[in-house]
Amino acid sequence: MTDKTQTESKGTRDGTKRPRRVLIECTYTCLFGGNTGIQRVVRNICNSSREIAQTMGLQSTPVVYEAGGFYEMDRVPTRPFPTNSTKVYLKNVYYHFRNLIYAVLPFQPVLRFLFPPKGCFGLNSILRAPARLVSFLSRSHKGSQAVERVPIEFGEGDVIVLLDSSWHIDLWHALANAKRNGAKVVVAIYDLIPLTHSWFCVPGHIRNFKTWLEKACRYADAFLAISQTVGKDLKAYLRADPFLHGAAEKPSDFFHLGADLSTPESASAVRKKLQKAFSSPSGPKTYLTIGTIEPRKNHPLLLGAFDKVWQHCADVKLCLVGVKGWSSEEVWYRIRRHPLYNRQLFTFSDLTDTELSYCYEHARALVYPSAIEGFGLPLVEALHHRLPAFASDIPIFREVGGEYCVFFGLGSSDRLAELIIDFEKNGRLPAHKSPETFTWPGWRESCTTFLRKAAELCTES
Repeated sequence: MTDKTQTESKGTRDGTKRPRRVLIECTYTCLFGGNTGIQRVVRNICNSSREIAQTMGLQSTPVVYEAGGFYEMDRVPTRPFPTNSTKVYLKNVYYHFRNLIYAVLPFQPVLRFLFPPKGCFGLNSILRAPARLVSFLSRSHKGSQAVERVPIEFGEGDVIVLLDSSWHIDLWHALANAKRNGAKVVVAIYDLIPLTHSWFCVPGHIRNFKTWLEKACRYADAFLAISQTVGKDLKAYLRADPFLHGAAEKPSDFFHLGADLSTPESASAVRKKLQKAFSSPSGPKTYLTIGTIEPRKNHPLLLGAFDKVWQHCADVKLCLVGVKGWSSEEVWYRIRRHPLYNRQLFTFSDLTDTELSYCYEHARALVYPSAIEGFGLPLVEALHHRLPAFASDIPIFREVGGEYCVFFGLGSSDRLAELIIDFEKNGRLPAHKSPETFTWPGWRESCTTFLRKAAELCTES
């Protein structure tokens, strides 16, 4: 960065400081899509941040890491999550392959070929449309007049927030360069489950996350957790680790995620199979659970409870929303072989926000039996839709659900079954407060808090 650029990044000639830039890293969600919790957080925050930041005297934009630098994005697109794990694997290989080639050959023509401007010839053109290669080649000269991809130049007052699942991406060298030019780094923490509850995770995930946290502690100027519970867990973990305890003294804070979803466009935007899962001539009868099918989500307890419920309430339905995750073969086999599968037991893995809203609006209640969570986004989304909620009795659900939830222990499925049977027979929800009175910030309020705290954490005293 030149001296002139450094001077301009600190302020203008009349002495007024330029608005602080908050640059939100969203690489994984932009490239790979999906609609699980983290992807919904990233899209909602990133796509609201530019407008909201202007009202706060800030500048904000989503950024992705590619070819050794960070590049600005207009917005984070909505992309369905590939249900075929092979596609996800190949996309990961392709992404890392391009970055590796550029690391070995860091030249502008190579950059242009691997990461071409929109509409220009490049590697994507060859892989996606080999039959039209000649046509692309004939237009490549015209495309060379397009604006080159220019990485962001960082300066004093800039804040980079690692909001996405950056443990998948080796972006540390680019962060080091940004910090040398005066930028600050805020690391978002969703949970510490791979370290504090490692028995729920596969070994590779544990190793990757541990390595990521060690590097995050080295480069971070501050941490921003998605809940007070996670913030406390982070402090405790860092203080207990002899190699990371110094990071416990770095500034930290938390913000809460938003509860609102996109308003359903129309019934035609909801697939017929999903409407069938929630249809009932006598009012809502479908219980809903949302989350990746993996060990900590506790689907065996849920299925055990509903096997008991179906003995007493034959017309009740259960809808499981979530992609098939790791270590889930046994429970997935149990679901698919269940005698009520596709009659009173349904599964969906790729719902849009419109379809999620439909579920919340037509369900009987949410059932959330997780053993551990960092936030529990479906819980506040359900309560926001005035939907009764049965939740496992864990600290984070007490924080975000409080007196509006009916809590049950994780020791056995009997208590959950009893609660649902009683609810079906008597219509009484044994919560201290009705979900009809629940209030929670929406994504605009969440984004405002996020931007304010990210900026405040990096403000020099």
